Amino acid sequence: MWLLGATINLLTMFGLIIVLVIIVDDAIVIGENIFRHVEEGMHPVKAAVIGAEEVMWPVTVAIATTIAAFAPLFFIKGQIGDFTRQLPLVVIAALTVSLIEALVILPAHLANIPSKEKQEERNRKKSKNAGLFFIAFHSFQKTQNYFMKQLFPGIYETFLRFCLKWRYVTVSFSIATLVIIWGFFEGGLVARVFVQEMDSETLSCSLEMPVGTTSINTKNRLTAINDFVLKTPEVTNVQMVISRQIDINGDGTFGSNDQSHLGQLIIELKPADERELNNGRSSFELLRIFREFSNNIPGINSVQWTAVNGAMGGRDVEIKVSGKRYEDIIAISNELKKELNGYEGVFDIDDNNDIGKRELQLKLLESARATGITVAKLGREVRWAMYGREARRLTRNREDVKIMVRYPEEFRKNIYNVESMWIPSDKPNGQRYWIPLKEIATLSETNSFTTIHRSQLERSISVMADVDETVASSYDILEKIRIAFDENIKKKYPGASIEFLGSAEEQAKAFGGLKIAFPVAILIVYMLLAGLFRSYTQPLVVMSAIPFGMQGAIIGHWLTDNPMTILSWIGMVALTGILVNDSLVLVDFINTKIREGLDYFEATVQGAKLRLRAILLTTITTVAGLTPMMFETSFQAKFLIPMAVTLTFGLVFATALTLIIVPAINMIYYDILAAIYGKDKNIFQEEIVDIVKPLASNELT
Repeated sequence: MWLLGATINLLTMFGLIIVLVIIVDDAIVIGENIFRHVEEGMHPVKAAVIGAEEVMWPVTVAIATTIAAFAPLFFIKGQIGDFTRQLPLVVIAALTVSLIEALVILPAHLANIPSKEKQEERNRKKSKNAGLFFIAFHSFQKTQNYFMKQLFPGIYETFLRFCLKWRYVTVSFSIATLVIIWGFFEGGLVARVFVQEMDSETLSCSLEMPVGTTSINTKNRLTAINDFVLKTPEVTNVQMVISRQIDINGDGTFGSNDQSHLGQLIIELKPADERELNNGRSSFELLRIFREFSNNIPGINSVQWTAVNGAMGGRDVEIKVSGKRYEDIIAISNELKKELNGYEGVFDIDDNNDIGKRELQLKLLESARATGITVAKLGREVRWAMYGREARRLTRNREDVKIMVRYPEEFRKNIYNVESMWIPSDKPNGQRYWIPLKEIATLSETNSFTTIHRSQLERSISVMADVDETVASSYDILEKIRIAFDENIKKKYPGASIEFLGSAEEQAKAFGGLKIAFPVAILIVYMLLAGLFRSYTQPLVVMSAIPFGMQGAIIGHWLTDNPMTILSWIGMVALTGILVNDSLVLVDFINTKIREGLDYFEATVQGAKLRLRAILLTTITTVAGLTPMMFETSFQAKFLIPMAVTLTFGLVFATALTLIIVPAINMIYYDILAAIYGKDKNIFQEEIVDIVKPLASNELT
């Protein structure tokens, strides 16, 4: 981590949990294979060498496929990509080192285990002077051996033979189940959000009064909200900021806006765990109560309530409207706000087109050219009359004091006095004369712009809103807005365009990266498997477990009532490398049995039966390592639960299906080869042996 620039934080620790269970899985594959040879009567040293050699390439490729699945996560862009980039760093570093340990150090340790004869002799000696503890432990071992060596393998073999005989029905039924489960996701039974909303311990209230409001009036409105908030028992502290708004929900950069009509409250709540323990209200409930109160306060432009929880992406809805005509984009923004107001669960609808202070605009007439008065001269004379012109400076107490000449204060309060001004001009002979202002310029009263926003050199206005995800989905609302704009609004205002920013922009960046990461991961995994099996088709058998792992992930989110978030999809990419581990070792053992001369049906049954114990152990250890994360109640770690659900349920369902579906698909693969190369058993068997020819040179006999 130090070499790669990673720090010890919540995400790297989660990555370490993931990689630990993967490392244990690889150790189980090697250790179980060595122990199997010892149980068959082989000397431990020889068993360590042969057992490690048998699974050396499958384990190496298994670790390589896992690295290949995590590495493309570097392609994810945006804030979520910056956030999750440390996860593959930890996984890749740990797996690289673990490969050396699994292939060299672990077999050296297992070479010292007692042989089968010594173990039996030790048990006989202990049974002569057996105590109560030894008797109980020995009974437990016998029960364990009965389940793992007789009961489970027997039931599994019987069921597997049945499924292999009806392999086409088995695979068809599995595909149908996969389609149904995917319907859960597309049908909305499993919610999908970009980033899961979590209970917050800090709330922010951003108040905006009409432009020009004094700081005292802004403070009075904030004080009313402040007094109401302090009556809430869940609130511990409130900070009031007058004439300033601090951006604490932005993209990580600090920013503030200092104007007299702005104000802000920073509200600290009791810890989320404490509120949950004492049946207190969540931040979502408190926000609804505070909103209802602030909406009834008169004289306010807008009040925005937000939960400060470190969520990435900005506002739920942020639509930038741009076009050539400013009047058009104002009309479009008003229509969009009206459209958003019609959706349930949408609140805090606002835009950044704030009405500025009153101003007087002067436009010089064409007839004024003959007088010699220019726009600059007109503006200068009006400024001197209203603001003043410096006539002299005096030094007082080491400071300069300006003496300004301008209209009296009562004259400066009335627009009529501007209209009745006389502007001086010079005759060609150098004499000065005066011209009435209304004869050379037109006056119009309007409002100024507080800020001018542009997008691609065109004027723009942004419409913002927040969405209660328990009531509506921001994804569905944005899709409806897009359809409404294309079908109705765009026809009335040609040349105008909209752009989705905020959470939608970050979502597009993140999923755009995943669209690259997932195919790259699949391609790398396929290439590694093709090199192991020396076949372009058999890797597809191994990779058939991937869709069923995704099926398990969807079921897991449905059962645990967790939404599918961006971290769930990142977990899907990582799951592709983990899922193929058990499948490739299983298929490799089936190929080994074929090389030994077994019929391909029996080779499939015996190879799958040999890998049953190892596959069950790897799945149990992985699930045991990730399950506590799914039930984590810590405020800081809840956002990681969807990824833990994806990996845990994906592995559970994929393992159950790997033991049945992968052998069935492998048999169909053999059926296809038989159809291609004929029904002659010897020819077919030679072709299979040639395809699955091992890479290890000592096995090329």
